[in-house]
Amino acid sequence: MKHPSLEASSKPMTDLLQTIIEKAMARLKLQGESERDEFKDPNSQFYQNPEKYALYKYSYFPCFSCKKPYFGGERACEAEREFNMKDLICPNCCGDGKDNCKRHGTEYIEYKCKYCCKTAVWFCWGNTHFCEPCHNKAGTLPNVPKDQLPKCDCNRQHPPNGEEHCLGCSMCFADNF
Repeated sequence: MKHPSLEASSKPMTDLLQTIIEKAMARLKLQGESERDEFKDPNSQFYQNPEKYALYKYSYFPCFSCKKPYFGGERACEAEREFNMKDLICPNCCGDGKDNCKRHGTEYIEYKCKYCCKTAVWFCWGNTHFCEPCHNKAGTLPNVPKDQLPKCDCNRQHPPNGEEHCLGCSMCFADNF
């Protein structure tokens, strides 16, 4: 719905939507999905509409601290998941200083899987990093007590399994290896 008398009151929401669309489209491009066949198929719900696809595929959450939207993973990972808004903290607000490299920015930042010592490859629910095997058990792992999670076997300093931890910049790590 659009009308000049509503413009002032709807502007914050319109601006928020535009910010999320820009972030989702940048992620679509980053993941090499900006030229999908669905965008060229007249029978597809996403025909000539990559924005609709990006909004369908990705989740963005409002950070509890700064209120700005941030990427929270793929929407498919949200199934049957309840969120505590206080747990939704963006990387800029929850970082421990390792999540922004002075040389490489945030491009090569890696996280430890929350539930074991492997490097995370998934980010789901707006607050949880997973390795592939733990992501496959995401429906049960959040209910496992911390003392029953796998013991550390990585020889790196980090909080106990069951807590989020940023490993730092993989490019800097590779340079120093």
